Amino acid sequence: MELWDLAGRPERLRPSWSDRGERSLLSAVQDLREALSQGEEIVVIVDDRNARDAVRAVRADLTMMGTRTFIRWMDEDFGAPGADTAWLAIRIATASKADEGDIDDPVFIRP
Repeated sequence: MELWDLAGRPERLRPSWSDRGERSLLSAVQDLREALSQGEEIVVIVDDRNARDAVRAVRADLTMMGTRTFIRWMDEDFGAPGADTAWLAIRIATASKADEGDIDDPVFIRP
């Protein structure tokens, strides 16, 4: 990103952020696994299905959920202020491109 800024942000050279994160996410989870005490758990918030598959390969106590599920959890279970409108804000900020999740996707909580 810094190089793109230095180049004057030409549109034709805009970096693509798609398919990034699986490797860094997997590495982070592996590092956390080593640092955790027995009985502690990792909560992983990830919307990309390929990244979730990569994280499942790590043998650790972890709970995996998408952003929408995490927001509902914060709202319904913990009453976090602003969580009730956070998903709408994300949809607006992403021009409605945020992944709603598939009906068969077990990561998303369904009413």
